[in-house]
Amino acid sequence: MKISLKQMVLALFALTILAWTVDSLYSQYKFQSSSHREKLQVLWGQDVQKLELAKAVPPGWYTLKEITYFGGDPGAKNWIIEGLRAPHPVSNEGTHRLEVLLLSFEDEGRDGAIIQYNLVNLKNQNMEWELGRTFFLSGGESEWDEWVSTNQEKIKKLISAGKKKSKNPSQAKSNSERPVKGQQADK
Repeated sequence: MKISLKQMVLALFALTILAWTVDSLYSQYKFQSSSHREKLQVLWGQDVQKLELAKAVPPGWYTLKEITYFGGDPGAKNWIIEGLRAPHPVSNEGTHRLEVLLLSFEDEGRDGAIIQYNLVNLKNQNMEWELGRTFFLSGGESEWDEWVSTNQEKIKKLISAGKKKSKNPSQAKSNSERPVKGQQADK
């Protein structure tokens, strides 16, 4: 049995999609089964990357000497005690302090957290910048659900493209797949 280059490429593409899907599902399962503190740590890191890529942070953000944490409620205080930390590097040569106020909340069946940043210049003790961020930790749409809903049309096109290729009339059935005269083909 010969396998054509086209069939090999299609099989490799299908295996890649399958592996990516399994990895995405596993990652989503692992995330959903994590504690709220663990979820917040992951989301916080992703959010910091987004802020930095969007250049939405001031220069002092990159020159931190210290980070102070304030838990605004018992849940947030526990997260800090359990090891929740800002995904920012600090340096003895830094010129700024990042004050992080952390709050946990429950709203309409969804648990979440609010992180309030205050960036303070250590030389003059002036607050130079502030920003608040909200994170939903449960009860909302998961990242996987969000990805599927935003990419639904692309997924449908990929599936229909795969079906069209498999129904290509140029690929004749082998003798073992053809119905014997007088028998009906499986549908």
